[in-house]
Amino acid sequence: MTKIKDLSLPVPYHETMDIIDSSKVQAFMDCPRGFFFRYVLGWEKEDANIHLVFGSAWHDAMEHLYNNGLSSKEVAVAYQKFLETYREGFPNELTDGDRAPKDPSTALQALAKYATTYRDEDIEVLYTEVASVVPIRADRVIHTKTDVVLRQGGSIWSHEHKTTGRNSAPWREKWNLIIQIGSYSHLLFSAFPNEHVEGVKINGAVFTKSRGAEFLRIPVRKTATDMQEYLWEVNHWIDQMIWNFEHLSACSDKDDVMTCFPKNSQSCSKFGCRYPGLCSVWQNPLQNLDRMPPGYEVSFWDPRRVQEEARNIAVPDEEGNLIIKPKQTEEPS
Repeated sequence: MTKIKDLSLPVPYHETMDIIDSSKVQAFMDCPRGFFFRYVLGWEKEDANIHLVFGSAWHDAMEHLYNNGLSSKEVAVAYQKFLETYREGFPNELTDGDRAPKDPSTALQALAKYATTYRDEDIEVLYTEVASVVPIRADRVIHTKTDVVLRQGGSIWSHEHKTTGRNSAPWREKWNLIIQIGSYSHLLFSAFPNEHVEGVKINGAVFTKSRGAEFLRIPVRKTATDMQEYLWEVNHWIDQMIWNFEHLSACSDKDDVMTCFPKNSQSCSKFGCRYPGLCSVWQNPLQNLDRMPPGYEVSFWDPRRVQEEARNIAVPDEEGNLIIKPKQTEEPS
């Protein structure tokens, strides 16, 4: 398999270029040119993104509740976990109201409501924050992490915490198709007997100004044929990604057009662009590598950070089967 580090690129090589996770695959699928700016050049906006910060803070609160239960005492602790993460992105509490409903006061009410909604749920939490590097081909792996692995009714599920501002049909329906859910499922099937794996549940929280927080669970079950399709699709898109890197090695700043990592103009309006204006004026971004727009910084996303921060880790045994164990057991005594 081609390694990006072995190519002669017209841009500085960064080790993360050879590290793949579902987020990078999905970003490439959405827009290869946006992928180039974000993951090849490492350009990222400096300002905190309310959706990402709030989602991360909510995730930390959920992790605490799954590990410690849904009592009022633990809800209070979970809120403190939420607040710690939220304040890293938005330290000034005087501006919290500008970000409603994704603000601390709404989150506190939502955590209390969540505990009331699911307090009687009959589940056995097995692991939270499980990270792994899972083979998807004989010569290729994908980095992945699942939020919660649990047993319910004798079956194995993962719960994945997702937040949104709109409970729309496209948001609900996308989970059955996206690469990320295939990766979650692949981790479960690789770590547990297949007959015990039931699927993935989206642990969804919908935040709106008019209704506060509402919750829903979206189950996604994958058959053996579904998983064959996932493995084909994820490898196809990674092959396409590598093809573009190979063609990048033949490009230079002398070219009028950069003939790789093409634009997907449909994504500009569907998802919003992190790099508005660049594509319409830069036919060859290699001519502008020293002109990073104001408000951006170089910050490469490294999927290995997830593994470093995970509570548990899935590692292969002698037969290649994944075994989930607490991360500290991997560290020397």
